[in-house]
Amino acid sequence: MKSLNEFLNEASKSKSQRRLFGMALAYKRGELEDDVSDEIIELSKLPEDKLKDYAETKETNLPEKIDERKTLQVKRKYGQYDSIKVGANAPVRNNILGFIAEKGHCTKQELKEFIQSKNEDSGSRTSMSWFNKNSSYIKEFKKDGVICCKLSNLGQRVINKTTINE
Repeated sequence: MKSLNEFLNEASKSKSQRRLFGMALAYKRGELEDDVSDEIIELSKLPEDKLKDYAETKETNLPEKIDERKTLQVKRKYGQYDSIKVGANAPVRNNILGFIAEKGHCTKQELKEFIQSKNEDSGSRTSMSWFNKNSSYIKEFKKDGVICCKLSNLGQRVINKTTINE
């Protein structure tokens, strides 16, 4: 359960969250029976105008629920091909792909130096073997005789999905 302060710092992000604030408002006004959840009782302690603002959020573009899954679908199932899902919480992948996305492309040497600097900062032991295992996210190409890297279409999709959810 989110703390009261976390609710105060955000607008309703889903239909179910909007309804929760509506129930808290109704409880505060005495329109609901006493048999309600602790969450509604806690929310009803908010000022009535704050509850009303959240409860009156338009539902037009709100999702039914906030998606807090541990995986993200980056490509849907199409014909005989399965959908592609990736882990939502992968800081090493997100840092490396974010580095490449920020620059547009980089040399393989720059990527190696970036990985080494991240290892020094965090104390982890990521190596270029990560690059080999996750090659579907990155395309290699030659520019002026130097091997460069850029995001593949899948890598771009992963970056778009993970930055939206952060």
